[in-house]
Amino acid sequence: MPSRVEGKLVLAIAIALVGAAALSVAALMAGQFIVKMRVDVPGAQLSPDTVEIPLEIDTPQGREVLAEAAVLRVYGEGVAVKFKALEPEVHGSVSLIASATITLEGAGGNTVIHMPCILDLNVGCVRPLAIIPGYDSPLPLSPGEYKVSIEIAWSSASGKGEINLPVTIEYIVEGQQP
Repeated sequence: MPSRVEGKLVLAIAIALVGAAALSVAALMAGQFIVKMRVDVPGAQLSPDTVEIPLEIDTPQGREVLAEAAVLRVYGEGVAVKFKALEPEVHGSVSLIASATITLEGAGGNTVIHMPCILDLNVGCVRPLAIIPGYDSPLPLSPGEYKVSIEIAWSSASGKGEINLPVTIEYIVEGQQP
């Protein structure tokens, strides 16, 4: 037959176990946090996001260089970029052929993207039939920071007017649509 001390000990252990179980149940049922995160980290970012390049064209041919016009930051692996000339806005009577060269200066060296015939107004432009990475197709870049310089060259310029030519940069993340 158990003694009174043994009985009290068994009762104390039982109360402790029930109390611990009640605390753990209470801890599970006390509440929870639900962390909802919306993630929108760009694969690449140009800073500043818009660069205006004013050109005063007063000769039939020439070129203008804008060194370190912006900084391109590439975040993560599997990012490629593509520069693209959009439809120009033309005011006046102008004839002109223009090409561009983009230079990306990064820790691993320079990457040059040639963009022949980005603009041909009232004059024919013969461009190489090769596919140019960074212009005709995406150009993979390693993560890092790149100084962006742009050179605009023109020829066969004549007439009088104004032209606005937007050149965009698209980034493509491997496995995602742009």
